[in-house]
Amino acid sequence: LCDSDRLPSLRALDLSYNVPLNGTAVAALADSPSAARLTTLDLHNNRIGDAGLIALSAGFPGLERLRVSGFQSQAGPAIGRDGLAALF
Repeated sequence: LCDSDRLPSLRALDLSYNVPLNGTAVAALADSPSAARLTTLDLHNNRIGDAGLIALSAGFPGLERLRVSGFQSQAGPAIGRDGLAALF
């Protein structure tokens, strides 16, 4: 998905409740050509941690809507000050 050039019109992506999704996966998505075109991204109920939030802040310049509520912290990284600060 991250490296696909077949998604030029992709503007919204819902990856909610995708528990295996982590900060590394969000960073890979942020580095993809599709990231710059996304206007809506739903990542709620995932385990992306601070690394994922930091990747979000840098890699998705066109985001208008972002949903990151309901993070699953059991067996996954917690959201800390660094991650929250990156979003603001």
